[in-house]
Amino acid sequence: MTDLTPHQVRVPDRDDIGQVIQAGKNLGTNPAIYCYVIYFEETGECCFYDSRRVTRVD
Repeated sequence: MTDLTPHQVRVPDRDDIGQVIQAGKNLGTNPAIYCYVIYFEETGECCFYDSRRVTRVD
């Protein structure tokens, strides 16, 4: 997925829909994990998720 900001997304193990607030954050090294920062309004959480686990909601 590319250019998610500010799209809504789903992630595994959560029923609520989140909103990508920052796309493209590399965490760690060798290999780095490419993450999105996702805001969940219901709980007020901002969480990092591996970009491969994020599904766009249309």
